[in-house]
Amino acid sequence: ASQALMNGMLSLILEGLTAPRQSARRLLDGGHGLSTGLLMLILGYLVLAMIHVVMLPDTPGRSGGPLARHVWGLIFQIAVFFLVAGMIFVVGRFFGGVGALAQSQMLFGWHSLVSCILAPAYIPFISSFAVFQAQISDAARDAAEAGTPLDPQSLPPMEISGGAMTMGLIAIAVSVWLLANYVAELHKFRNVWGVMAVICGMPIAIGVVLMFFAAIVSAGVVEP
Repeated sequence: ASQALMNGMLSLILEGLTAPRQSARRLLDGGHGLSTGLLMLILGYLVLAMIHVVMLPDTPGRSGGPLARHVWGLIFQIAVFFLVAGMIFVVGRFFGGVGALAQSQMLFGWHSLVSCILAPAYIPFISSFAVFQAQISDAARDAAEAGTPLDPQSLPPMEISGGAMTMGLIAIAVSVWLLANYVAELHKFRNVWGVMAVICGMPIAIGVVLMFFAAIVSAGVVEP
């Protein structure tokens, strides 16, 4: 029975990769909601954590024990889950979509689980980028403490091969494409590429809005 359950899950995940809209419709027709989405999110995080431990057992630049890191990581993932699923629901409805919030939460949890298959391709890229960011932060802090400007020439290069970077970017693009298919099926949009453009443009739009409000606040508190 357990073997049949495992085979059924693997078959469904494979469908989520190769026929994303079909898999999304299958789950939507099943009437699943928030509880299923959270379960898939947690299962996906556990799978991702195991893959990360196998591929990068000793990641530099991270503090705290492994258990504490994963607990905080899971809490962060749950917070992101509610934020992104809510945005998928609100923005989709704004563009004329028909999906419900619980369905949005379920499909985002499904995306979190399915995209774990791509983890071996993007973990080296993400990890190297995180280490590079930590090195920049350390250099900036040291420069601030010394009272000197940060010299870009003194920064170490990002240690990642061209092949690993290419594989990581492709995996991230595939992950976004999968999410666009799930969202399109949720809201019954025909144009997947339009959905993908909105998903890619949302972080940019949010960043512009935040910069705009930051400029307003600065103009109000900084004397000319």
